[in-house]
Amino acid sequence: MSRLLDGSQVQTQTRVRAGLSYAYAYGDQPYNGATPEANPEQFKIRLQLAMLMAGIDLPGGFGAGLVVPSGRLRSSKLFGGELKATDDMGVGDVELRLRQDMNRLFDVQGRYLPRLVLSLGSGAPTGRYVSKRDLASGQPLDANLSLGRGVFWLLADAELFGPIVDRLGYYASWRTRTPVNNASDGFSWANEWQLSAGLTGQIVPRVLSMSASIDYLDRGMPTEIDYFGDRVDSVSIGGSYLDATVSARVQPLDNLAFDLTFKKQLRREVLGIQTPPAYWVFAGVSWNALFGDPPVAKRPALRPAQRGDAPQSDIAALLVAGKTTIVDYWATWCAPCLKLGPQLDAFVHGRADLALVKVDATEFDQAAMDRLLPDIAGLPVVDVYDKTGKLHARLCGEHAFKYPEFLPSDATPATP
Repeated sequence: MSRLLDGSQVQTQTRVRAGLSYAYAYGDQPYNGATPEANPEQFKIRLQLAMLMAGIDLPGGFGAGLVVPSGRLRSSKLFGGELKATDDMGVGDVELRLRQDMNRLFDVQGRYLPRLVLSLGSGAPTGRYVSKRDLASGQPLDANLSLGRGVFWLLADAELFGPIVDRLGYYASWRTRTPVNNASDGFSWANEWQLSAGLTGQIVPRVLSMSASIDYLDRGMPTEIDYFGDRVDSVSIGGSYLDATVSARVQPLDNLAFDLTFKKQLRREVLGIQTPPAYWVFAGVSWNALFGDPPVAKRPALRPAQRGDAPQSDIAALLVAGKTTIVDYWATWCAPCLKLGPQLDAFVHGRADLALVKVDATEFDQAAMDRLLPDIAGLPVVDVYDKTGKLHARLCGEHAFKYPEFLPSDATPATP
């Protein structure tokens, strides 16, 4: 939910991040492949997980993030007519990622350009791992589950996100993890990858935002060493999982945010017989602080627009060849602009020699004003370009309403 909707936003200070989240998962429906199975043993699985997160983002787009999970993994089932439970409480496997905003690395900027962030990292086996050898040698019943998986992992992520229209954006991510080694009992985890795609929107700008996505996870089939020393498939782990996710973020302060996420299974196709979670609930709080003084950009000496100037490339693309083009710079907060707009519409209506282009300057920052309108103090602004695409006149403020007097001679309406 922290993804930016505006591809032009850049970070100019060092940001330090910290957060705490809680996750709860529940499942009581066994599957054999994609088929639900009966559950006469009333098997259930519950996971409660708290995750401590910390990170830093540098102005150049480079950053690092650390996640330390801890919690409780619990399952229960009927055994000999009595409900038995297995349990593991403790720290899970720690993950560290290094990330780079590629737009910042190559200085690619633009309001509607997508942002690409790439990450590499590692998962370390800091959580307790229960091996099958331990179970075979008589581990107690309440110790046959573990939050840790007993191996190092290589992590790689790619995120792409950006705006579609004002207050509505998109995002897509691809995540993969590959085991680096085998567990102490020879167990070999398989590769995993996840693909997510969704939309995010600002319901109340800077305060409330929401997102919805579809997530696909694929876990390969791991292998293990059997009693004869041969490596065989471990068919009760792995499969493919399709989920729908909905999230909400409330941000009462610029540096404080609260998140709530709900994930529901849509489809399961597991390897062997498994009881995957039917749903997940996540709740979290995050805090960030900026350090260092933001750079103070020196405004260049600005030359007022002059007759005969060529337009900026993005304005030039809007001009109509062979016609006198009137460019109307307006904004929703500019009352004279809202009055002038309908007058311009009526003026060019039915005129084959005139074209009208409207440029919405509502959200122009200072850089955009300096580039397109360096010589004006406020709106409205009307530019008149001749048929060759050269500036014929720039009219500001109340003078913008006098545009008929400043058309080129070959476009001036005949005097009645």
